[in-house]
Amino acid sequence: MRRRLLARALFACALLLSFAPVRTSRADAGSFSDAEVLAAEASTRLELVQTRVTAYEQKGFGYQSQAGPLSGPGSETLHVLQVQGEFVMHQGERLTHRVWVPVDLVTSASANAVDSYYAKPDVISTASAQNLASEIQYQLSARADDDSTWNAGAGVHHEENFLSWFYSLEYERTLAEKNATLSVAWNQILDWFDAFTLGGKRAGRASRASSNVNVGLSQLLSPSTLVGVSYGLTLQRGELSNTWNSVPTAAGGRVSESLPKERVRHAASLSLAQWLPWGGALKLRYRFYRDDWDVSAHSAEVELRQSLADWLIVGASYRYHHQTGVSFFTTSAPPGLKYVTADSDLALLFAQALGVNAAVTLPTASFGSLVLSCGYEHYFRSDALRVNVATWATGFHF
Repeated sequence: MRRRLLARALFACALLLSFAPVRTSRADAGSFSDAEVLAAEASTRLELVQTRVTAYEQKGFGYQSQAGPLSGPGSETLHVLQVQGEFVMHQGERLTHRVWVPVDLVTSASANAVDSYYAKPDVISTASAQNLASEIQYQLSARADDDSTWNAGAGVHHEENFLSWFYSLEYERTLAEKNATLSVAWNQILDWFDAFTLGGKRAGRASRASSNVNVGLSQLLSPSTLVGVSYGLTLQRGELSNTWNSVPTAAGGRVSESLPKERVRHAASLSLAQWLPWGGALKLRYRFYRDDWDVSAHSAEVELRQSLADWLIVGASYRYHHQTGVSFFTTSAPPGLKYVTADSDLALLFAQALGVNAAVTLPTASFGSLVLSCGYEHYFRSDALRVNVATWATGFHF
């Protein structure tokens, strides 16, 4: 507990220091010109203040869940209410600060329920009734010159039995007289969480690390056409299961999920953005995924946005996803398998998503522009899992 409190305190101090003005001593003043010493301090201005509320509802059944018959499938019912706050501030002409704080209230009847065959329900934790998750992210963008920008970020996520830290660093450079942009990004995530036995008893702590590198290039083909291509490589090591997933056996019982301790993931994407002469925009995106667990996936997405008035923009989107399953997926495991899972996310599946959204921008006398936006998305896939997501955002752009 002391280590957690110390980690949070150090993170809060670092966040506060990032907003503190830089001061120089008299001894340092000699290294500046008279104009620099007498110049006014860099101005600080607020660009965005925004709040967002998102409601997430999931219904379906999966064999990894113990909230059902011993042989499965069990309920995957999940409800999440998320409240977000976002602030963007400019410091001078080169620095931009962004703070993002989401808080999730999660109600799940299946995520870590335990079948009464092994123990009484809900012995793992109260998360199967209600769980509160909070997170804070900070990003600093520094424009080195007219063509180069550095973006650095850090954050921490905390919920019952789970703590995560993440860091990022990105370099962006414009090329070809600002008609192209090259970006190279690195992301690091460290997860630390409780491990559980099949009966719901704590078995110490587990951890995993995810390291990701992304390279992207966008090119302006014409004043109305933009294309982009990117590639990402992710290496994951450690405990890659959530430790409470289980697998039905051929003998009529259940065993704990067992996954490899390493996973190498590749993803490549191609995108096209086209301005439409009637005040609209069309976006197309394709993504190919492959990992060393023998999972291959293809995803295609189309999005259309249309301006109906100076103050109103509406949009619609459609996404299709297909993936193969891992070779060790089963819903009736024979004895003696080294790796085994019944997680529906690792099975062969087809998924689709339909979404609509709208945004209203209204100028105000003293607070910039008031922006109101809402959206809805329905996700469904071949194993009968259904997800409904509704969101509402209110903010001011200055």
